[in-house]
Amino acid sequence: MKEFSAIAISMILMASCGKVDLESWQRVNLPEGYSDSHVLSIDIRDDAILLGTYGRGALLSRDNGANWIVYDTSNGLSWNFILGGDWQGDYLILATLGDGLNISEDNGNNWDRYGYNFFGIEYLYTVGARIHNNKKFVPTADGLVIFDSIADRRAIAENDGIGSQYIYDMKIAGDTIALGSLHGYSISYDGGSTWVNFSPNGKFVRKRAPACRVRAVEFQGLNLFAGCDDGLYISADGGKNWTQRGAENLASPFIHDLVIDEKNNLWVATYKEIASLNLKNDEWTIFGLESGLPRGSINCLGITSEGDVLAGTHHGLFILSEGTPIPLPESHVDDTFSSVEEPIHQWMLRPLGPDDQNQKDQTYLYGSTMGGNFRQHQGNEYNNPESVPLLAVDDGVIVYIFREIGHSVLRCDTR
Repeated sequence: MKEFSAIAISMILMASCGKVDLESWQRVNLPEGYSDSHVLSIDIRDDAILLGTYGRGALLSRDNGANWIVYDTSNGLSWNFILGGDWQGDYLILATLGDGLNISEDNGNNWDRYGYNFFGIEYLYTVGARIHNNKKFVPTADGLVIFDSIADRRAIAENDGIGSQYIYDMKIAGDTIALGSLHGYSISYDGGSTWVNFSPNGKFVRKRAPACRVRAVEFQGLNLFAGCDDGLYISADGGKNWTQRGAENLASPFIHDLVIDEKNNLWVATYKEIASLNLKNDEWTIFGLESGLPRGSINCLGITSEGDVLAGTHHGLFILSEGTPIPLPESHVDDTFSSVEEPIHQWMLRPLGPDDQNQKDQTYLYGSTMGGNFRQHQGNEYNNPESVPLLAVDDGVIVYIFREIGHSVLRCDTR
């Protein structure tokens, strides 16, 4: 592990403590070489902050940002793409995007990999990890994995009552667990034994499954909050009735993250901005590019122990504080990519219907190398649970099948 002192971070965090008028977003000076990291996740407990990044591992501070430890493949991790994690004493658990879990029981000095080598083809796409009442809760693309000891794990999927095993987000408090998934908002009030499912946008597909992709969840008693592909939805009666909020306020309906602060403000991250909704007086505050945010997606949010709001973006970690916005340097774009080309002809259909996860995996697109970790990709990936029906991308003949890994080859008629 790599240890760094970052006095500037501590100063920024402390400078904003106790302030009422928060005016702009400032980029936090993370350790050298990490300030412009693509931050995928923020997990905070007391004075500890854990950042998950795209391709640069995880950064952990136990003193509110004064010092950081970096965990990556150079010191034991199996994978540098981190989508959250948790810690308890010397026990650390990190959720990876594509290689399951990395777990350390000695404060990060040594790591055990629980990826394809342990799980096989399931539970590799993990989207967070939470230690609660001495149990570990790990939402994945194949269900919610729960364990005391990982060897005795169990997984909750559709047959156990949740709307979809393809999970995007999870929040836990007491015996209440809320999940956002490919098919709606699922909530349990008894630690996961029984579930109730909702479609916040009121739409349904086959077998009455919710036709609502819930990317982010929050709850506050009977008040449920769902961040979806098509907007923010709020229920004040435990999910019986839902109302869309912010349609006239937000520049983008695609919600990435939700978090509630101690002042009862609901913070909302979208592709284009960060907004806060005061749940007491129903007033919106919108922060766009003019407030110092970088151009591009806002991936995640977090509230520090001092009440400061953090935002993870494609271009680093930002904090809301007093002061004039500092313009960020423009990213250089190669002239090759600035030239206008004729649109290409997309002659293949998508292999999944609109009711399933038919969006391409953005981490390993055609022609990319996932940050130099893989060979150049010769296709696209669509991550879905088992049993989702596949559609032929063209008329043709299946000429090869490898059932053990679900592999088949279609010889297309069109070309």
